[in-house]
Amino acid sequence: MKSPRRERGLTLVEVLVASTIFSLISLTAYVLIFRAQATHEQLDADVVQQRTVRFALDRIAVTLRSAGSGVNPAGDPSISDEAIEGAWESALFVRADFDGERETLLEGTGPGERHLVTTGNDEIVGFVLGKSGTLPHAVTLQADLTGSGGRRDATLEDGLPANEEIRAVSVSATSLAEQTDPPYQLVRVTFNTAGDAVREVVADNIFRLRFRYFDRDGAELSATELGGADGTAGSARLARAEIRRVEIELVGMSERPVSNYRDPVAWTPDPPSAGSHRKFRLTATVELGNVGLSGRDHGPVPSASVAVPEAITACPGHCDRIVVTWPAVAGVQAYQVMVNGGGSSSVHDVVGETSFVYRAEEHEAAYTFAVRSWDPVHNVFSAYSPPVSVTPSHELPANTPGSVPAAPSVVHAAPDYALSVAWNRAGENVDSLSPGSCVVSDGFTANPLPPFDRRLIDLETYEVHRVRAEVGSAFSPGDDTRVDDLHPNIGPMTALRFTDHRASPCQSYFYRVRAVDACGVFGAASPAMTLPAEFDIPSGVSPEAPSALHSNPPVKESVSGGAEVYVVSLEWPEVTSTAPPDAKQVAVAHYIVERSRKLAGAADFSYDGRIDVYETNRVVDIVPKVVSAREATYHYVVRAQFDCTMSGLRTSEPSPVLEVPLP
Repeated sequence: MKSPRRERGLTLVEVLVASTIFSLISLTAYVLIFRAQATHEQLDADVVQQRTVRFALDRIAVTLRSAGSGVNPAGDPSISDEAIEGAWESALFVRADFDGERETLLEGTGPGERHLVTTGNDEIVGFVLGKSGTLPHAVTLQADLTGSGGRRDATLEDGLPANEEIRAVSVSATSLAEQTDPPYQLVRVTFNTAGDAVREVVADNIFRLRFRYFDRDGAELSATELGGADGTAGSARLARAEIRRVEIELVGMSERPVSNYRDPVAWTPDPPSAGSHRKFRLTATVELGNVGLSGRDHGPVPSASVAVPEAITACPGHCDRIVVTWPAVAGVQAYQVMVNGGGSSSVHDVVGETSFVYRAEEHEAAYTFAVRSWDPVHNVFSAYSPPVSVTPSHELPANTPGSVPAAPSVVHAAPDYALSVAWNRAGENVDSLSPGSCVVSDGFTANPLPPFDRRLIDLETYEVHRVRAEVGSAFSPGDDTRVDDLHPNIGPMTALRFTDHRASPCQSYFYRVRAVDACGVFGAASPAMTLPAEFDIPSGVSPEAPSALHSNPPVKESVSGGAEVYVVSLEWPEVTSTAPPDAKQVAVAHYIVERSRKLAGAADFSYDGRIDVYETNRVVDIVPKVVSAREATYHYVVRAQFDCTMSGLRTSEPSPVLEVPLP
């Protein structure tokens, strides 16, 4: 009889091998599923971000296409509104009648008020970069936002506006070079009825934003010459008026870094923190079809002919200027003035006025003027008036009342990491031109008529003068108080505002402004400010340390009581920015020079005193060579200090030590 067969099971080794194989297969499957899911989520996020960037770009483009639409439907030449209110490399503001409605609450019938307003404050629309927290930069707009009684009252005269408001809008960057800390938010900015900025986030996770500007001939315009102010003699305003095409570059980035991804594009700038994020670059080109266009007042159709202006008058003024005036012709709003003299001939358009100021190129040469009426709508001209001839001269002696500009008024200053100074126009001389100095086309002489008898027709520039508050508001302007001609300041020329980048934080200042004509004659300074101006900076922000100290060879000054005394002249580069990471451009008014002394035989230097220096970067120190019968060696360092009483004194690190041995 056979014994039963024994059933053989799995050995322990076989079980372990099988378990290991199963675990490896399960782990591999899990990793593959996890990666597939992560890839799917990343692709979904990328698609969403691409759609967001496309939506944001389309919103910018749609807004730009309307720029200038309905801004000046009546063709009023005195309106200061611009289709492009501000243009930077990374920010852009436009104005248009987006809602197609009149802004009756902003209209008025008083002097200087606008009778027809079509664009409200919320129809000045800008696109900028932003993010949460304090923003490091700002763009400044000069625009007609609100006026007295909430009505629009800005006007345009000789290409320069008056009564416009200034608004600073905080942004993350104004140029490509400043875009070093992505991601950003694309922010749409408008203004409320009080003229304050209202922000709307259009898109998150923006890597870069760039605008490029071109004129009607396709030539690229430099963004640094555009901005949002008027510029010297209206140069920036004129440059913005030349914009006819805008190229937009908008680049989004993935919200989270992508594993094992490195951006193949070499961006400039290229923040290292964004290198592992995918980028989504979109561009668009927008033709500004409404810029440069204006309507006209559809009044009665004029007759087929216009009347000739009657006798015209030419008055020579100070510095070879000639004022030509004529009586208004009924129903005529435009004229042409023909000028012959100085070896050339020219024709000048005059709209909305019955006067014309001409600057003669040649002194004591005869110039002839004639005026004709002009209907620019129907292109109809009258015949020219009888001519009048006059010889320009420095008709008024320098510094006589008729040649001295009147003082500007209402000087005030506003803070923004500097002090922005503004004042009212000096439009007159302190007295009138000489009686009987004008020539009429009928052969008679005449006295200058108001307002041209005192009009400041040869304004050349304004000088801005500043002193520290302790000097007092009634200071006399001089070469040592002028600040508009000092680097990095830019002189105001004939503008009515000036940013003083050499004003130091937490220092109080008084400003006065005076007008200067083309002959170099300056008028009285403006009335003193009622209160001094100053600006504070955030706590914790300190000045950058002075880079180095320099000394001329010490000079023996005198011998008193047998002790040798030496004059040590010290100088150091001016500090012009705050310490990193803030690194804002700002001036320093207070320096502290610390002196240490070591006597012969001593091991170390010991503190020997300090010198406080204001508004200069040099100082003279007088030291003895021998102290207590031992020769002395001196060390110097200099520190910059913000004298902020509210947020605390801020002192920089010391400069490198300068050793000054005495001969």
